[in-house]
Amino acid sequence: MNKLKIALAQIKTDRNYKINLEKIIDFMQKAKSFGAELVVFPETSQAFVPSNEGINFNTIAQNIDEEFVTSIINKSKELNIAVVFGFYEKDNEKTKNSVIFADCGKIIHKYSKTHLYDAFSYDESKDINASNEKIKAFDTKWGKMGIMVCYELRFPEIARTLALDGARLVLVPTAWVDGKYKDEHFMLLTKTRALENTIYLCASNQTGNIYTGRSCLINPLGLEEIKFGVDEGIQIFEIDFNKIDEVRKALPCISQRKPKLYNLH
Repeated sequence: MNKLKIALAQIKTDRNYKINLEKIIDFMQKAKSFGAELVVFPETSQAFVPSNEGINFNTIAQNIDEEFVTSIINKSKELNIAVVFGFYEKDNEKTKNSVIFADCGKIIHKYSKTHLYDAFSYDESKDINASNEKIKAFDTKWGKMGIMVCYELRFPEIARTLALDGARLVLVPTAWVDGKYKDEHFMLLTKTRALENTIYLCASNQTGNIYTGRSCLINPLGLEEIKFGVDEGIQIFEIDFNKIDEVRKALPCISQRKPKLYNLH
């Protein structure tokens, strides 16, 4: 399929996962009513967990066979729609920061965050286990896609690996913490990762609480097709994957690479 009608959802999360679950299901229904085939939600959509309250993340985390995940998967099947969402996944004494891509009730791909946000005085690894899974694209009925999570936008190797593995769309669920220059960083990084790889990139961000909002869908020329402010909401865009081939004919950066000259280890 060379076209995909995508819905980008920006939400404010509550501490209570049931409230967030209800909101996600409501947004899925809206996305379907707008004709969307895929709806993308932020990182850790399951719950807002204040970092300064000493909360044990493992008491909040769920397995994929528990209510938060299964309810979304079931709604995906009922609505005949694909969905991407982040959640806290149980992982022994700690937790994984995981993202699921499900299509019509079937889990197509699950990715757990590999590069944790130990920066700007925050220590994500205190509560979260980093995954060591191999970075790779995955197959969908619209072609190959990739997933990376929030802070991983700062690592160009991840998006480049996904693009070289054939991903035409990179999905980036985020919970981008607000702060000095953080808006600018988010906008620069999303555009750059799309442009340097001549792919589509969809970043669904949390808003409110401590987060910046500014969710966006970037095209292969680094231009915004969807641009949010700080309000909750949902926006729709029809991606035409033929545009990637058109851009790469005019701007053949990927094919002009000289890997033998680069020492990237």
